[in-house]
Amino acid sequence: MERRLALKSMAAGLGSLLILPAWAHGWSEKTVMSTGLLSVPELADLEAVCDAILPKTKDYPGAGDLKVHLFTEKMIADCFDKKTGEQLKTGLAWLNKQSDSLFGTSFATANVKQRLNLLESMEVSNDAERSGFFRLIKGLSVQGYTSSEYYLTKVTGYELVPGRFIGCKPV
Repeated sequence: MERRLALKSMAAGLGSLLILPAWAHGWSEKTVMSTGLLSVPELADLEAVCDAILPKTKDYPGAGDLKVHLFTEKMIADCFDKKTGEQLKTGLAWLNKQSDSLFGTSFATANVKQRLNLLESMEVSNDAERSGFFRLIKGLSVQGYTSSEYYLTKVTGYELVPGRFIGCKPV
C-alpha cells in the first residue's frame, strides 16, 4: 500500500515537471503583468504619479523608466482587497478632475510642477481618502523602485549569496 502511494506521488511529480516548461513558455511581460484593474489611460496616470514621486535624475532612472506603475497595479490587484482597487481608481479620477479644472489638462500631460502641486495637496489633505491614496501609492512606488533589478544590482550592489567562500586563504 505504501509503495503504491509512493509510485503515484513520483508519477505526479514527474508529470508536473514535464508540463511546467510548456506552461511557463507562454509567459510574457504582458501576460504576467496584466491584471485588468486599470485601463490604458488610468495606467498612464498611475505612471505619471509614480514618476512624480520618484523622478528621473541625471544619475538614476525614474519610476516610469523602471515600470514601477506596473508593479503598483499588480500589488494592488493581487495583494489588496477590492476596496483598495476602487480607492486607486477614485484617486486617479480625482487627480485628473483636479488637473483639468486647475490647469486645463489631464494629470499625465501636466508639467512636473503642476503634478507636484496636486500630489502635495493630496499629501497634506484632511480628507482621509485623498491622503490614504497618496500614502498607498507612495509606499508601493518606493517598494517597487527599491526592489527593482536596476536598484538592487546597480545601486545597492546586491549579492545573491553574500560572504563568498575563498578556499585558498589560510585560516
